[in-house]
Amino acid sequence: MTAMTLLEHPGKSAECWFVNALLDGAVDVYVNYARTPAALEVGSQEMVRLLRLDGSERQPFQTHSVLVRWQDHARGRVLASASIELHAGRSFTAVLHPSDVPGSYRLSIYRNDFSPAGRACLEVRHVGFGPAIDWSLAPRRGTDITIPPDPRHGRLIRGQWQQAREVIENDYRLEARVQGRATSVLPQLQLVHERLTVAHYVGRSPSERRARGETAAWLVQQLRIPTGVPDQAGVTVPDKPASDTNSDHRIIFCAPPLPIVRTDAASAAVEARDPDGRVADLSIDRVDPDPGGITLPPETVVPSPGIGVPALGTLRIAADVPDGHYQVRVRANPADALAESATFTVPLTVRPVTLRRLLRQVDRLCADGAMSHAAAHGLRQALHAAVDARAAGNPDALARPLARAAALIEAERGRGIAPGSANDLACQLAAFRRGLPRRGARDTAPAPRPRNAHQDV
Repeated sequence: MTAMTLLEHPGKSAECWFVNALLDGAVDVYVNYARTPAALEVGSQEMVRLLRLDGSERQPFQTHSVLVRWQDHARGRVLASASIELHAGRSFTAVLHPSDVPGSYRLSIYRNDFSPAGRACLEVRHVGFGPAIDWSLAPRRGTDITIPPDPRHGRLIRGQWQQAREVIENDYRLEARVQGRATSVLPQLQLVHERLTVAHYVGRSPSERRARGETAAWLVQQLRIPTGVPDQAGVTVPDKPASDTNSDHRIIFCAPPLPIVRTDAASAAVEARDPDGRVADLSIDRVDPDPGGITLPPETVVPSPGIGVPALGTLRIAADVPDGHYQVRVRANPADALAESATFTVPLTVRPVTLRRLLRQVDRLCADGAMSHAAAHGLRQALHAAVDARAAGNPDALARPLARAAALIEAERGRGIAPGSANDLACQLAAFRRGLPRRGARDTAPAPRPRNAHQDV
């Protein structure tokens, strides 16, 4: 027998313990798909506390997933995984054990029952050899004959559990049989008042244990339980674990691709939702390539107000971000938080300013009343001349109408063009001029083609 820690009721917290019921070596345990283990090198028949949550943003009450790999195999196969919903006052024990398929494993998560009892209680969990076991509890030889005998027995399929409730306090002998043959005996098990003793039947077949020199086949933990009104004595019906599958839902992002034009300061909503949890934070993980000016300000982030409710944030692109293609990776929840953390890439395309776009901008401003007809007429003339010069491949002829358009914007600022609109136009025109080849640079472009109505210059 391997004695384990006495578990206390978690109070307003929530907790999950982990037991390695395999005899094949140590394992690493991961929570919520994290890259680093929450528990390292958990040896055979060892028990550790995996999680203790306080309900804060970094330790939220929600569904958490547990994944197990062999020690030092961070990218190796997952031996088993399961998920469980943790809330205040709940306590669970996740047990890694063999499954019904040879060479494979199962993670069974059991609820730790702290309900009151008038006498001692025993819980048996089958997580070892044999598809089914018959267990029996009887007083040890030599115990006080004045204590009434209180034998109990049951039958469990692998993964199931059941309780012997209201057991008279005494020293007992616990035995497990597979197909009528005794496979493991716990010769001394003391059941006492205000304790729920949990006995995990573990280990290989008797022949394998003899060949390997192994003897232990029971793992025991105890829960301190309050005294209550004595209930009816008996053995409960076999039941399955609280969970033995991973039903956790991954975080879902909503952030469409962003096409914008250079010099246009822009913003876009980013949404992340954990169907069975909360998203407490949104941030930019990285931008590739990073020109600066692409942000997700913390003050724009609204955390999930409840489980399954989206968290919202605002992605902002500054007006001076150069044209190009960018990959903006957004992270939901910090990477070091206990809650699930995930990333999503938002494609961002900043298109260059074109003369056609400047002409459309002039038309829109004139229609909106932000530009007089006279100013619009002058700008259209200058911009159309620039279109013709560029189509002809004449840099010198192109520079003159562009300079005329810039001078006209400054001359009409606050008069024929609203100041804000003049600023926007001047900024866009300056960006277009910066993108032109320098004078004197070697022109390696192909010969110009005839311009058509759909060509955007």
